[in-house]
Amino acid sequence: MKSISKILIAFLVVCSFAPKIRAAEDDPVKLMPKNYRVALENHQVRVLNVWLRPGMKTAMHSHPDSVVYVISGGLVKFTDDKGKSTTTHLREGQIIWRDDEDHMVQNLGRHTVHVLQIELKGIRMF
Repeated sequence: MKSISKILIAFLVVCSFAPKIRAAEDDPVKLMPKNYRVALENHQVRVLNVWLRPGMKTAMHSHPDSVVYVISGGLVKFTDDKGKSTTTHLREGQIIWRDDEDHMVQNLGRHTVHVLQIELKGIRMF
C-alpha cells in the first residue's frame, strides 16, 4: 500500500509540472491560420508569427507560457476567459512575458500589430 501511495504522489508531482494539455480547437493556428503562422517548431518551442489588422478581434484561444517580441506595435485589448479585459500599448522592440493563458485579443489601433510569440513546451530544470 505504501508503494502505491508513493507512486500516486510522484505522479501528482510530475503532473503539476507538466505543460497544460491544450485542445486542438483552442490552437490559434488552427482557428485563425491567416493571422497565426508557425515560423518554427521543435520539442522545446513553437514560434508564431502573428498579425492583427486594425479593428480585428481574435477568437478565444490558448497559449502556454510565452515570450512575445513586438515587431510592429499598437493599442491592443486582451480579454481572458473570465471576461476580464486589459488594454495595453505594445511598443516596437518590446519583449513581454505572458503566463499560460486563454484569451482573445483585439487591435484597437489604426495599424497592423505584428508580433513573434515564442511558446514554451515542457519544463527544463537547470
